[in-house]
Amino acid sequence: MNLIAKTFQGLEDELAKEITSLGGREVRVLKRAVSFTGDKALLYRVNLSAATALRVLVHLFEFRFYDQKSYYRQMREFRWEQHMHVDNTFAIDAVVQSKVFPHTRMAMYKAKDAIVDRFRDRTGRRPNVATREEDVRIHVFVKDRKARVYLDSSGSSLHLRGYKRRVGVAPLNEVLAAGLLRLSDWDATLPLIDPMCGSGTIPIEAALMAARQPVNALRSFGFMKWLSFEETIWNKVYQQAMDEAIEADCVILGGDKQARMIEVARANATRGGVERLVHFEHRDMKDWDRNGNPGVLLFNPPYDKRMEEADVRAFYHDIGDILKQNWQAHTAWMITANLDALKFVGLKASRRIPLFNGPLESRLVRYELYKGRKEGII
Repeated sequence: MNLIAKTFQGLEDELAKEITSLGGREVRVLKRAVSFTGDKALLYRVNLSAATALRVLVHLFEFRFYDQKSYYRQMREFRWEQHMHVDNTFAIDAVVQSKVFPHTRMAMYKAKDAIVDRFRDRTGRRPNVATREEDVRIHVFVKDRKARVYLDSSGSSLHLRGYKRRVGVAPLNEVLAAGLLRLSDWDATLPLIDPMCGSGTIPIEAALMAARQPVNALRSFGFMKWLSFEETIWNKVYQQAMDEAIEADCVILGGDKQARMIEVARANATRGGVERLVHFEHRDMKDWDRNGNPGVLLFNPPYDKRMEEADVRAFYHDIGDILKQNWQAHTAWMITANLDALKFVGLKASRRIPLFNGPLESRLVRYELYKGRKEGII
């Protein structure tokens, strides 16, 4: 099968490494995606275990068309009955860059009509188009007069791990958190601390990574509703992934100034099966003092577009002061979408990695906080 795994811009290389380690072949980095080839077992494995994948698409077919009629005809000629049942609900996503269609919705409507008409001609019945929780999701990419069609094997986005029932305001996406951990090169030999942990995403993802647990073991996937789903292969893949988990021995700490969020984080960690590995504390970042204890600091300051400029300036200035005073001997990583505010931290960044947090252009910055030295602090 020809496959594409989607991810956030900036995490493509990390996803390519994961797919290669899981057995992917012909791995190629694209923009916000990675293409690769593999069998059905690999498809299941990537959905289950690739922490930096948002969804995995299976290439079905592609074709050239000249107008809307030829587009409709070729969509209708495909043997959809080999992939879905007339009783299945389906949905279509489309990305369209073509003068043939006045808008994206037109390409979606034509594809929908073609699929419905094919089933109606052959069975006298038609599958229903779903508004939510569809059985089969189809992706159509149209550029000029060429269309490529994929099946979405993931269903809901793979960042929905299943361990979160409650979250805070603007929670960090799980896939992005997993990517931050890999970009930081944290290898579980040093303590990892998130002093602004919110609902616990970074510490929980760190624990899953340290324990080599499949990140999506708690959820189901779109491919489970396909006619081609092979439960025997899935059970084998799942069991192998669970057998590869280890008893990790590392220090992972999370803190937040809101007691309510610590309760949420602990509950999420319990659902994720990593409560033994993660210790959460109700504590403001300024109240931590880990000078002289080497570790990795990774955090996502709260972002609020409504904050006044003076408040933003003071907030980031305080972060810099706290890092200098309380976190010497650490490597600090911070992701922020407030790019202008970084200059108020007052520390020299040794690395700046461009990323996107959803639609927000962001930076993951690294600060080296040397113990007893001033070179890393200005």
